[in-house]
Amino acid sequence: MAGEQIIILAAILITLAAIIWFSYRWHRERRSLWLGVSFLAAAGSVLGTVEAILLYFGVERGITAASAVAVVRDAIVFVVALLFPIVVVLAFFLTGIRLIKREVFPLTDALSLGAGALCVFYLVAWPLERDIWQDRWSGALYVYLSFVMIFTAITPMVYTITNALNFIPHRKQTSSTRKLKSMGIQHS
Repeated sequence: MAGEQIIILAAILITLAAIIWFSYRWHRERRSLWLGVSFLAAAGSVLGTVEAILLYFGVERGITAASAVAVVRDAIVFVVALLFPIVVVLAFFLTGIRLIKREVFPLTDALSLGAGALCVFYLVAWPLERDIWQDRWSGALYVYLSFVMIFTAITPMVYTITNALNFIPHRKQTSSTRKLKSMGIQHS
């Protein structure tokens, strides 16, 4: 078995594990944010497996359409993954401005919005100004603020995905429903 085939087999096994995890979460506890996390893991692993298979057939077998599909799919995933955190941060700022307008400019809300704006400005402007790793403390602060901003962008995304998945109707079978079915009686 060649190295590429082992990678594809490992990707398929990881995908199966992620799908089983999502299915378990779907049937056991749908109100948890782990449902959204497991959905993202399953979707990401499916996309990764499809990518590995398409690139394998594109490179190994000489099928250029498979490589082209893989590149287009990568571009779409990259744009969506890049735009979503930007949209979330902009939504936070717009919500903060709307809140300040509604509550007649309270100082605490203005300071919170200003601190958030300074954090985003620091993350964007500092690497443009100079090397962030030149000073140890500024590099550590940059990494910490980056982690906080990524966490702040990912949490609403997982919450939104979990809520969207919970809108899909799902009737959980109770023990009485199973007993009725075992006796041949349909429960409506």
